Amino acid sequence: MESGSDEMSLYQSAMADYALCETAPDASERAAAAARLATAARTMAAVAQPTNPDHFYEMDRVTAAHTRCQEVLNTP
Repeated sequence: MESGSDEMSLYQSAMADYALCETAPDASERAAAAARLATAARTMAAVAQPTNPDHFYEMDRVTAAHTRCQEVLNTP
């Protein structure tokens, strides 16, 4: 089980990757950020008993960020 600080670090990293996905000028950089964001969403969804009281809120945000990032990557 992850500690609350580990969960927060994952959330903060995921939000940084979301920002990169939206703004990075290089397509490969956006794709790498998207891959990390997908991993973060899966990791957060797999936590059955989170210690962070904001886990589910943050998980929803990471999942939404992942969805948006995929839309950005698939936009010509």
